[in-house]
Amino acid sequence: MKAIVCEMCDSHDVVKQDGLFVCQSCGTKYTPEDAKKLMVDVSGSTVKVDESSREESLRKLAREAKDAGNAERAADYYGQLAVLCPDDWEATFFSVYFTSASCKIGQIASAASHAGSAAYQSLVKISKHLPKANHITASNIVADYVLHLRNGLLSAARDHYTKHSSVNGTAAEFEARKKAINNMIRETAEGLILCGNKDKAVSFYMSIKDQFGPEAMADILDRIQPGLGLEFLKNEVKTGAKDQKGAAIWAVIWAVLCGGIFAYLYISYGYFDLMEYFEDSFWAAMGLVVTFLSFIGCLLLGAGSNARGKVINNAIKKREGK
Repeated sequence: MKAIVCEMCDSHDVVKQDGLFVCQSCGTKYTPEDAKKLMVDVSGSTVKVDESSREESLRKLAREAKDAGNAERAADYYGQLAVLCPDDWEATFFSVYFTSASCKIGQIASAASHAGSAAYQSLVKISKHLPKANHITASNIVADYVLHLRNGLLSAARDHYTKHSSVNGTAAEFEARKKAINNMIRETAEGLILCGNKDKAVSFYMSIKDQFGPEAMADILDRIQPGLGLEFLKNEVKTGAKDQKGAAIWAVIWAVLCGGIFAYLYISYGYFDLMEYFEDSFWAAMGLVVTFLSFIGCLLLGAGSNARGKVINNAIKKREGK
């Protein structure tokens, strides 16, 4: 007995629909000419389709779905390819990526977690199974898609928080989602290190540097490339100095404005009249209060930058052995 055997999933359940032969298991369509080529004798034996041919067809269909932006079909085809070729980095990553990219709001944290794990596993397979000359190119593909996913998930999480910020628990959910997204970036960075893609790994870690203290971040960078941590700390000192200078300038500006407004009103209205003026003029009072609070904010910003600068300078001295 002869039957058409789907080269994608080995199913015999292929039915003619609208002039094409359609596999009822995976949905793959064949022209009559292609279907004839798949006609084999199945009586009394198990049919085995050429695995290399199936792999090639699955990869072609998966890439076509990816390029067309068809997330559902791309995830399906890459999922089948991952089962057929468990060491394939492309299938390992994209079978999860497209599912994560089309997740719902409530699934953002888990989607980021799954994508981070898939990215790391994919990068491990690149480092193990691809020629070294291809490591940077292949790992850059994974990195670029992870960044695209990060931007999409973070934007969706932020939009949801903005719209529902007054609801209890929304802020905690937003923080949990940001943490999961940052962990996805961290896992990808670890995989990039394995592939020798140091520049991309550094940029990934730098994008989440606020998740670590300055010294911890320097330790991470030193692991990627010795001496990079010290360079990072010195740059942070320069940035902190600029922040302190900016805060001091703004503090002076706000102090002058605050003093000027108060002096003008005092001279114009006198002390008792000034109190009465504030009672009568809400906006004048608010203007003075806002100016004063801005002055205090600049002082606190400068103090915070100064404290951070001391921590960083101590870390630098420690590295330099002073």
